[in-house]
Amino acid sequence: MHAVRRKVHGWRERIRARRGWCLAYRILVGIIGTVIVVGGLAMVPLPGPGWLIVFLGLAILGSEFAWAKRLELWVRGVVGVWIHWITRQNLLVRSLIGLATMAFVVGVVYAVLVVYGIPEWVSEEFVPPLPGLTN
Repeated sequence: MHAVRRKVHGWRERIRARRGWCLAYRILVGIIGTVIVVGGLAMVPLPGPGWLIVFLGLAILGSEFAWAKRLELWVRGVVGVWIHWITRQNLLVRSLIGLATMAFVVGVVYAVLVVYGIPEWVSEEFVPPLPGLTN
């Protein structure tokens, strides 16, 4: 186990020893981490692992940037407090939060369909007559 850690630590130290490589590596980590965070944020209101993807992106950024590590810890705390608050609410409040989330998701899907149009592979018989939607 220690040999693996030394090996990983070694290649990062070799990169940090060269100024140009260090800058290129940090830029690459920054780009990859940011793309993953933005993708995760886009998935937060949709079914799926949105927050998990956000945390993954922040962990990648946090491997090179101290501000990202602090942000990750703060976001984890806020999400934890939010989840704890929701679990203490009665069924009516949780249901209303679920309905509001579902309405938001439906709104996002509708907006995407209005902006980009309905895909051609969707049969016209499945397209309801909604304002703004054309096939």
